[in-house]
Amino acid sequence: RYSEAPLQLKAVSGVFLIDDLGRQEARVEDILNRWVFPLERGIDFLTLPTGKKITVPFGSLIIFSTNKPPSQLVDDAMLRRIPYKFYIGGPSLEEYVTIFRNACRDYDLVFSQ
Repeated sequence: RYSEAPLQLKAVSGVFLIDDLGRQEARVEDILNRWVFPLERGIDFLTLPTGKKITVPFGSLIIFSTNKPPSQLVDDAMLRRIPYKFYIGGPSLEEYVTIFRNACRDYDLVFSQ
């Protein structure tokens, strides 16, 4: 008998990426509210299969990615609790060509423009 740690525990002292926020079955508010306490306090709780609850350190960097504007996902109060927000646009034509050229090189394909 063994148990496997949940993803957030595996990410301790690393990066925990929640991709495409707003497209999950769970509400965005529920997902973000799940992480407010661990992010603010640096601890989380793990419930073992026996029902016993233990405190575990939480030192992960959580990254939420989305294609939607943050204001469409949550209210201002929740946005204030997320200290850093970055917009990363798509590559320019020149950047896309460079990416494509490098991918062709990596896979030994001929690149022609």
